[in-house]
This record gives sequence, structure tokens and C-alpha cells, in this order.
Amino acid sequence: MKVVLGREPQIGEGVILGCRPGREITLANTAIGDFAIIRSNTVIYCNVIIGDNLETGHNVIIREENTIGNNFRIWNNSTVDYGCVIGDNVLIHNKL
Repeated sequence: MKVVLGREPQIGEGVILGCRPGREITLANTAIGDFAIIRSNTVIYCNVIIGDNLETGHNVIIREENTIGNNFRIWNNSTVDYGCVIGDNVLIHNKL
């Protein structure tokens, strides 16, 4: 399992990238494009492809097997579940 980051990522404290402990997935790489801003306590699991200009809030979860386009924004305490395909220029906002 490999995590590939594009140019000039900004990664906050407590961020986890890749497979969760105890899960075996073969050839399940994670790739994140250029200029990502990944804020604290975000988890991006394995087998995820994300384009350029990702920006997360805090405490975001992006589960396995997702393909996400460019200019994706996901704000605090939001989750993308398994197997989603998300296009370019999308904002996900979770307000409690």
C-alpha cells in the first residue's frame, strides 16, 4: 500500500492516510493531487483517488474505494462513505 501526495500539500496534526490497522488490501493505493489542504484529525483510507486542490475541514473521513475530482471541499465532521464517484467543483458541508 502506498500513499502518493502531489505538490505542496498542507497536512494538519493527527491526519491518517492509508489503510486502517488490521485491514489487508492488495494494490490499494491512495493518491491525492497538488495543493491539498488536509486539516487536523482527518482520515483518508486506502484505494482513494483525489484530484488537485482538495480542502478538508477538521475531523473529516473519506472511506475506501472513492474517486474524487478536482476542487473538492469537504467541511468539518463530514464523511464520504465507500465507493463514491464525485466530480469536480463539489462542496460537502455537514452542519449539526
